[in-house]
Amino acid sequence: MEYYIVSPDLDSYFPVGPSPDVDLLVIMDHLRDTAPYTSWVSMNLEVLSENDYGESEGVSERLADLMDFNASGIHVISERSRALLANLLDFSCDLLPVSLNGERYYLNHVLDVLDALDVQRSEIERFASGNIKCINRYVLKGSVIGNRDIFRLIGIRWQLVFVSGRFMEAVKTAGLSGFVFAPVEAR
Repeated sequence: MEYYIVSPDLDSYFPVGPSPDVDLLVIMDHLRDTAPYTSWVSMNLEVLSENDYGESEGVSERLADLMDFNASGIHVISERSRALLANLLDFSCDLLPVSLNGERYYLNHVLDVLDALDVQRSEIERFASGNIKCINRYVLKGSVIGNRDIFRLIGIRWQLVFVSGRFMEAVKTAGLSGFVFAPVEAR
């Protein structure tokens, strides 16, 4: 099966972030966890402007079906995405409701975290301590992934979401906006 890193289209859409009264560090720490968020309270999000994010040329303030949360790699998905991709999201994700311009969106907390990185075949740069600095080429262990459609990797500190070819086709068939797919190798 084919696999991809899915990310928001930051060349076409601004990321979104919490209103100033939200404790961002608590949310970010929890979203890196693998347990559902049991005491979630919906919050208001706002589009981060060029002043918040930097260059704005070619970037739209209109909302997409997939957007970045606070330039962190955490995904915010529309109600439309949730409805059309429910059969692919429901078993692997904790969808946390938020409000954006009066519409319902969700922080997509991916709970399925796998030890699926093939460290021997991937191209990895490490710090002197041995910790991963960056990965230039991802190779995944197909035997560990099985038939999963959405997951993250154990041991990766940054937020990357991997999806199956089935997931990518569902997004394209539905005509959802804001999704960018980068292929990765799975053996």
